[in-house]
This record gives sequence, structure tokens and C-alpha cells, in this order.
Amino acid sequence: MFQHPRRIKDWEPARECITKAGACSWWEWHQGSRPFFWRWPKNRVAWARDGQEHLVTKELPKYTRAQRAPKSEEDRTKVWRKLSKVRERLYINVGLVLSLMHWFYVLKGDSDIRMVYNGTASGINDCLFAPHFGLPILLFVVRSLMAGYFQADMDIGEMFPNFMLGERLRPYSGVDVSHIRTTEGDLRHHLPEPLEKIPDWEKERTRKWERWERNWMGLRDSPYRSIQMAIIAKEMAYGNHADPDNPFQWEQVHLNLPGQFGYDPTLPWVYKTRKDGHLASELYLYVDDGRPTGFSAHQCWLAARRFCSMCSYLGIQDASRKRTSPTRTPGPWAGSVVHTDGHLVALVSQKKWNKMKAMVEELHQLLQAREDKLVPHKRLEQIRGFAIYVSRTYDWTPPYLKGLHLTIDSWRAGRKKDGWKAKRPKSRFVIWEWEGEQWIDVRPDEYAEVTADDTEAPEMVTPVPRLYRDVEAMRKLFESETPAVSVIRPQDSLTTAGYLMGDASGKGFGSALWEEREDIDWEAGYYGRQMQEESSNFRESNNLTTRLEQLEKEGKIAGKEIFIITDNMAYEGCFYKGHSTSERLSDVILRLRLLQRRTGTIVHVIHVAGTRMKSAGIDGLSRGDLLEGMMRATSHPLSFLPLSQSAEDRMPGKVKAWVDSWWQNGDGSPWGGAPLKLLSPADWFRLKDINEPRLWIPPPTAMLAVLEMFNDNHLSHPHLPHVFVVPRLMTHLWRKQLTKDADLVFTVQCDPDFWPAAMHEPLVVLIVFPLTFVDSYKGPWLVKGSEQASHTEGTLDRGFKLWKEGRNDPNKLYELEGYMQGMWKGPEEWSRSVLLKFLDAAGQFPPVHECMVRGMLRSPSARPVSRSASARGGRRYRGGHTRQKSL
Repeated sequence: MFQHPRRIKDWEPARECITKAGACSWWEWHQGSRPFFWRWPKNRVAWARDGQEHLVTKELPKYTRAQRAPKSEEDRTKVWRKLSKVRERLYINVGLVLSLMHWFYVLKGDSDIRMVYNGTASGINDCLFAPHFGLPILLFVVRSLMAGYFQADMDIGEMFPNFMLGERLRPYSGVDVSHIRTTEGDLRHHLPEPLEKIPDWEKERTRKWERWERNWMGLRDSPYRSIQMAIIAKEMAYGNHADPDNPFQWEQVHLNLPGQFGYDPTLPWVYKTRKDGHLASELYLYVDDGRPTGFSAHQCWLAARRFCSMCSYLGIQDASRKRTSPTRTPGPWAGSVVHTDGHLVALVSQKKWNKMKAMVEELHQLLQAREDKLVPHKRLEQIRGFAIYVSRTYDWTPPYLKGLHLTIDSWRAGRKKDGWKAKRPKSRFVIWEWEGEQWIDVRPDEYAEVTADDTEAPEMVTPVPRLYRDVEAMRKLFESETPAVSVIRPQDSLTTAGYLMGDASGKGFGSALWEEREDIDWEAGYYGRQMQEESSNFRESNNLTTRLEQLEKEGKIAGKEIFIITDNMAYEGCFYKGHSTSERLSDVILRLRLLQRRTGTIVHVIHVAGTRMKSAGIDGLSRGDLLEGMMRATSHPLSFLPLSQSAEDRMPGKVKAWVDSWWQNGDGSPWGGAPLKLLSPADWFRLKDINEPRLWIPPPTAMLAVLEMFNDNHLSHPHLPHVFVVPRLMTHLWRKQLTKDADLVFTVQCDPDFWPAAMHEPLVVLIVFPLTFVDSYKGPWLVKGSEQASHTEGTLDRGFKLWKEGRNDPNKLYELEGYMQGMWKGPEEWSRSVLLKFLDAAGQFPPVHECMVRGMLRSPSARPVSRSASARGGRRYRGGHTRQKSL
């Protein structure tokens, strides 16, 4: 009787799934787990059964050096316990082994060890590419929380071994088990009770080499692959949002954005509501730690139960023994503690606060104690690790960790004396060694002479100058005896947001403070001679900070939310980075951070264009002119601050039409066979049901929610492209993270018809191309960083800038490389031509081309996303590669 090959391939995995399920108890998967692949979405069945394919970049290694034995018999017994567990569960199993990876162990507490599997020494990690992915942060979680809401904790057991290692990599993940086979002496150490004889499962396994068949800790792409599968499970748990019996139900998406008339600072900026008016429940996954939320204890428990039940349904271990009851005062999650009893606040425990205070003081003593000015490298790493944990709760901490980062890495080649990476000198006599990251031959005097081996850190390092200032700042920020309380949102329902817009001219200064329902409170004046001699960055920053300090004395800002609007980019940058080359400016920022601590004020610093400052009348105010912009009282001040408006809101139809004009093939059909879908706010939260290329044109203040949704969707659906078009506002919330995933990033200056000068701030455009596995292809796997992507970014950035300058100087247009001014009607046509050419080349890039020829951009596929390139499209050539036009 004929059996389909796929069904035959299902038999052994299905048998193992059933065996493991049969060995379960209420609390634990005693024989481990394996995904119940037939229950996963059709296009993910192969991933669940066989594991996702690995993105290989070169020939896999053949490393066969024998494993070193444990140091003592006691250590051997501890290692035996750890490895016997994963061997018995068939996570490590018999099979073909072509290459080994080594393991070692480190102490865990006083009597236990932690196993570490080394994928670097064998060379396997060097052969793999792991895409970037984002993890949730504190500001994501509070989107679904209000005072009085509940949170709980749940845990995915054996997060990495839950999921299958790709079949291709299993022979190269060998483990030398010759030193940890069960002996008669080991039987009495077996837990939870001694054994009488060597287990039958081990008697049948006589080879000294076995291999991993699950994602293993230490493999470069294990985090990406495991979290990807967990996010797919989360999407399945979310189900139909319109189902009234679904714990994750929601009816409406609300945009409550700063700059909006009616903005309520006590509510999240973007939130979903249920039919009963409460905020919808959510589930956040930080690797294996889940955090469900709900407006009541029962609702929070239902959300946790729904996801945990889905995990069990799919064959993922729910560590139910670790689940906690819903509470308003949960413990830490992802490095942060968020409490909702009375107020919505973030803090750390008293124990961790005391530990951080002690570490800051220890840093101070280390810097003062030694005459040779050297500090221990290992200790600095330990302090940094804990400080990063604390910084996930307090947003004023990360800027003052930069000195630590620079000092810890100051020994590396290619570093200047201040610890920063040195830029490549332009001298043609300097030779750059990319692999060694160091220069030889001739180098300018400002570059430090680095002789350290870049593979092993020294015991002692020299502190960089910035570390001294950072430590002094942290001593002030951590000087209180009790943990600082970071207020997430104001709690007074009558509170309105305050907007402070200020500027400083050569001799004068001015600022305007307003709230939505109140008149403008302005002030202006002239500087004395001494202040006039200060830098413009310092004058403008000091002007705004001093105004807030005055308001503090008057008792007007405690517990409020204040948006500081400035055209000084250095002020915004220093506020979020904590440091400037100017000590005076750094001191101003520290004053502002300390004000936040004292008053509980929520402060945002937002950079806007200088032309907007003029249009709003603030530039004129600093010069004594009270008849410009908002000062004329003919328009509400918020009309000069479009934080809550998207590019499409401000130029209806024009921005999208421009994007559609270049999202095309040469014949005018949509690129990739599918037009871009403009996502509405409701679409952001139902992306799992939309199998079309995404066009995001959100308001700048909604970008945190957009980033959260994009992170999950890009993990679970990497085969779909994304295009973002966002005004350059509030960039500190999103640009750094989103740029890590974008293949192409460029800026559209305020000049084209679809984005004229009246818009003031440029548009930032980001394109994320699709990604999938291609058989016999060895990278690169991303368009990002390719020569043509870099060239296109430079051409577009420079071109839009020159078109804008060309309005006043036509000669600038002739500088557009490769194009003649007279051939184009304007920047729209010129940019369209550049992007059409780039998209055509990107469509031939193998991972992108594979998505296109398989129709993955057009409609849901019943075939697994992991289908090989050889199945369709492209002509095969000697060497096993598909010949494509290269980027």
C-alpha cells in the first residue's frame, strides 16, 4: 500500500510526541516534550516537526577534539546528573556525528553547577547567521496596565530544548559522552531516588559520540529560533479578538497621543478596550518568562490559563509549578518591577537598590584608591551586568553607564584614548586591517597606541575620563536610602500635560508653557555679558532647565507630565545619552534628571526643526517679538506641534501615492506581486491575520506600540516586507531599534510636493525586506549592509538634500550623481527612479527572490515556509547555487 513520504516522515516524531505526553503528570513533563506538529499552522508544521532551517554562511566545521573530563569525581557526578537528564529525554540522542561541540560547567550557588555548551570553540557559531529580534521592554508592558490592574507570572519550561534543531545541523552538534556514562557509583546519586541498575535507555546507546537534536544553549541562532516558535504560539493563543469568550478579546483601539486635543496623561498612549470598557488583557514574553495582565484577578488568570493551555496543546512545556497568582505587586520581570496598587509605578526591591548603591560607591573607591589609575576589568564587568539589570527599570540610568562600557572595552584595538571607537583615518598611507580592527603604518597622534591582544582582556584597564563624571552623577542619583519610584503615568484624573517650548538667541531667551485648557505662560529676557559668551547649546539647554526649576519652586510640576520642545539637537541627545563633550551641558542635564527624581515629574525632551520654532513664534519671543506664531493668539499652541499626526494625516493621500509609485515592478505591477497594505491602528493588533506587505504610516507618538507589534510580527512572519514612513519626531523611542531591522533607511527632506517645506521635519523612510531559507545558499542573508543598499541610502539622502538646496541654488542640482536635472520633473520622479532600480535588484537577492517566486507575499501558503529554493524558480548551476543578480 502506497504511503505518502511526508506521512512516513511523520511517524517517528508522532510516536515520540505521544510517548512524552503519556509520561506527563499534572505538574511536569517527566520525559521532556516535543512539539505536537500536526496542531501547528499548516505553513509551520515542518518547523514544529523538523525545526527551522539554519541560515548557514559557510561550510560547517569538522571539530573532533575529545572532551576534557571533569576536574573531580564530585564534579563528574554533577555533570552526569545534568547530561543524563537531557540524554534520557532524547534531546541528546544517537545519530551521525561529523563535528563535536564542547561543554563546560560553572558554579551555580554553593552546591550546583550550570552547564555551558560552547558553540564558538568548535567554529559552528561562525558558520551561522541569526537575524536581529526585539524583546519587550518596560514601556511595552505598561500599555495594558492601569492603577488597580493585575499581573501574574508564567514560565515556559526548557525553552530552548522544547524546539527541534534543524536536521542539517544535528550532525555538527555532537557531544562526547565518554566521560559521563552511568556507572555503578552514579546510581546512588540519581535524583529524586537512587537506581538499582543502569537504565535500559543507556544500555542501548554504546557510542561515545552523540548529538543534540534540540536547540541548545550556546548555539548562535537558538534564541531566535526558540522565541520565534513561542511567538507563533502566542498568536494562536490570542485567537479571534471578536470572540466574547476569549480572554484576549478587544473591540476598539484608541490613540491617546501627546499633542492631541483631549490627550489624557493618565491613560496609555495606545490601548485596546474590551466591550465592557476595560483595557484588554495582554501577554508579554521575555524569552521564557511570560507576564499576563488583566483588569481583575480573574481576568488576568484567564489570560494566563489561555496561553498556558495553548502551550500544552502545541506540545510546549508549561512550567505550571512556577505560575503565580495574579497580584498588583508582582516580583521582577525582564529586570523591572511594576506595581499597580494605588499608583502605576516602576521600582526595584530594597535589596537590589542597596546592592546598586554599594556598587556605585565601590566604583568611586576604585577610581580614587589606586595611584596607577588602573581598575580590575572583571569586576567592572560584574558591576555593569547588574547596573544594566537596574537600568531596565530606571530610564535615567543607561546614559550614565557609557563610561563603564567605554572603560571595559578600552583595551581593544581601534580605540581612542577616551575609549570611543576611532574612525578610519582618511590618509591614503594608513592601512586598515578589518579582521584585526587595527591600523598599521601611519596614524594621527590623537589615536591611542593599542598593543593588547583583541581576543583576551587584561586583568586591569585604565578608566576613561567619562567614567569619573558618570560615577559622580550616579552617586547623586542613587543617594536616597529607599528605592527610587519611577512614576509611569500621572494619577490625578484632573491632570493635563504641560508643553514647554523654548529658544535662545544670541542675546535673549524666551519660553512658552501651556496646557490644553490654559493660556500661554511665557517669559522672555536678555542675557548678561557672561552668559552671552557661553555656547548656544548651553544657553538653550540652560534656559529650559532653569524654567522647570522655577516651576518646581512654585509647586506647579510635581507629578505632572512635561514635554520640552527644543530645536537644539544636542539638548535632546544629551538628555537621552547623559553626556556631552561639553561638561557644562552635561551638568545641565544632570540637574534635569535630579529634578525628575525630586518631583516625580515625567519629562520628555523632543527635538523639532528650527523652522518650526520660528513658525510657532518662539524664536521671535527670544528676540522680544510677541506678534508671531502662537503669541498672536489666533491659533491654539497645539496646532504648531503635530506629534499626534501621521504623515498621511498631514498630507492626505500624497505620501502613500509616492510610496506606491516606487513599490512596483518594471511592468507597473506591485513589487513582489502584492501591493502594500496601509495599516490602520486596529490592523497593528491583528497582523497575524494579514498576509500582505505592510505599510506603516503612524504618528510619531504611537511608534512605541508600533515597534512592539512589529517585533513580534517580524519574528513570526519574516517572509513579509515592511515599509515605514514616519516624521522625524520622538526618534529616541524608535529609530535606534527599528534601524537594526531595516534593510534601507533614508531621509526625505521637506521639499517635494508630497512633503513640502511647511512640514518642517523630514520624513524617515525604512524598508524591511522579506527573509526565508534558500537551499544551498550561504549568504549574505540580508539586503542590509550590501554595497547597493549603502549606495542607494547615500544617493537618496544626498539627493533629497541637494534638491532642497537647489531651490535657492540651481547649480546644486547638477551634483546629483548619475542624473541630469532636466530629465526629471522633481524629487518625486528622481527618487522613484532610484528606488525602482533598487527594488528590482533587491528582488533578485536570493532570500527575497525565494519569497517572491513562491508567492509568499501574496497569500497564505499551505506549504511550509522552509521549502527549499530548488523546488521552484532559478536555474541550478554547478556548485549547488541558484544564479541570481547580486546586490
